[in-house]
Amino acid sequence: MSQSPDLKSGASPPSIPAEQFFAGPRPQTRQDRLRLVDEIVTRLLARYPGRLVAIGLYGSLAKEMDQPYLPRLACHFAERGALMLALAHRVCYSTGPKMLVEALQLPDPPEGYGELCRLVLAGRLEDAGAVAAALERFWAGLPAWAEAHGVEIERRYGWPF
Repeated sequence: MSQSPDLKSGASPPSIPAEQFFAGPRPQTRQDRLRLVDEIVTRLLARYPGRLVAIGLYGSLAKEMDQPYLPRLACHFAERGALMLALAHRVCYSTGPKMLVEALQLPDPPEGYGELCRLVLAGRLEDAGAVAAALERFWAGLPAWAEAHGVEIERRYGWPF
């Protein structure tokens, strides 16, 4: 990756011609994509100093890294979903290890939550496509469910997860 300038010293980020950003699809190596991401992040940090908490990557570069991370993400979302269900139904779980099992017993979960939770509980997280699809269904069903149940999801910089 290229060296980022010291932003605290007031150095300008590297100048990248607009045609380089908007040249359309072209073959790139992983190193080229990482270099471009580094340059974009450097520009964002220079433009919004102290205001960025996280920057998410999406696209071919991020997809290369998603597969190993999907099982962890599935577990995280299943737990967050259980916590939102408990909030909506005003219940406390008996123990942390039983939280997902007990969450499945609560009525009216967000669309896709049951499928995601069952995958996590069964430990069936090796099929990246199935895990990603379950995550997407839960994610898509979450806003309507939260609104219908009076659960406010704070949107600081996108979703809080």
